[in-house]
Amino acid sequence: MVGKPLAEVKIVFIERLPIPDIAFTEQQPFIALADQLLTDVRHRQAADTQFATLLRAELGPTAPLTGKLALNQEWKVWSTALQKVLGRTLTLAEKGEWLRWSGKSGQNRALSFQCHESQSPTQQTPAL
Repeated sequence: MVGKPLAEVKIVFIERLPIPDIAFTEQQPFIALADQLLTDVRHRQAADTQFATLLRAELGPTAPLTGKLALNQEWKVWSTALQKVLGRTLTLAEKGEWLRWSGKSGQNRALSFQCHESQSPTQQTPAL
């Protein structure tokens, strides 16, 4: 079996797939959703980069943002690791500020840190 493909897709089978031919105007809702998704991903990546920059400024350029300090860790694990790196306990105000910046408000991080222009002022990401 060396050198043989695991699966072969033949045109005969693809032609049998029930893919409707819809008008461009009917495709618009899907195109708009895909564009919004791409925009949200770009904003999320920019927010993650901004947060990582803030962390590097606070912790120093050599502090690794991996393991328990990885940006995708849950708040409890992440904040405990941050306190260890800083060598002190965070105050309640500091925890609140880090929580706002990290987007770890108890929700899934992927869903909680959305920032785009269409949000109302009460929903926008806080600035320091």
